[in-house]
Amino acid sequence: MPFSPANERVKITEVQAKGILTRLNGKLLRYTDGVFIFSEVPEWYAIICNKFTNIDQVKSKLRNELNKGLSNCHIQHIDAKYVARYGYEIYLSALSRYKNYKINPTEESIFVNNILSGVDFDDIINYWGVFYHDKLIGYSSTYKFDTTEALYSSIKIDPSFLNYYPSNALIYKMNEHYLEELRFDYVNDGYRSLLHHTNIQDFLIKKFNFIKAGLSLRVYYKPLYNCIVKSLYPVREIVNKFEPRLSAILEMERIRRYYVRHSSEI
Repeated sequence: MPFSPANERVKITEVQAKGILTRLNGKLLRYTDGVFIFSEVPEWYAIICNKFTNIDQVKSKLRNELNKGLSNCHIQHIDAKYVARYGYEIYLSALSRYKNYKINPTEESIFVNNILSGVDFDDIINYWGVFYHDKLIGYSSTYKFDTTEALYSSIKIDPSFLNYYPSNALIYKMNEHYLEELRFDYVNDGYRSLLHHTNIQDFLIKKFNFIKAGLSLRVYYKPLYNCIVKSLYPVREIVNKFEPRLSAILEMERIRRYYVRHSSEI
């Protein structure tokens, strides 16, 4: 995937796609045309929010949850070294919530190295900490693309503290920071989930006025992988029962074909 805002127009030729996959040893390349569509129910979309809603303007139930979250939890910027030192146990506990999809956790040494790779990039990577008293119970990483987009790349919360509404407090404070204080065009929680092992997108839409910003979908496969996808696509309903990850690829292929049918591009 291109490392860019969701609304940035990306054009990649077949020759460029082949070169990228060869250099990165990838199996597929996925991108969009960067044009948000809000007039229809989209097959492919980013989950975005372009307006901060103050706590005084939300419905009473959410206002109560936010007040509890902000009272119970303290949200603040933290640095990469802090996440590398204290975040791994939270990462493991967060993965334990995904009951319907088995995820092999990253080894601690790899987790730490990945986090520490962002130490010198504070201008484009923000880390947020969620504290209950003095205990770190959650963290988030955010990528900034100038003041166009703040991408909520990763949010991990220890599930044993969910009754204190830490997610509500974290999203509220991040939205306030990027949308109200820094005046970003929008914040983005990422693209449509293909594995459905998290309800975070529904949570954001329901609680924080995130919306589905429709986008086209373009996918280019490595030749061998393309043959595998084409051969399995007709029996995808059977594959869905046995292999969730491959099922996600076949669902993406269904969406890609939808946009080919509804586009002048082949």
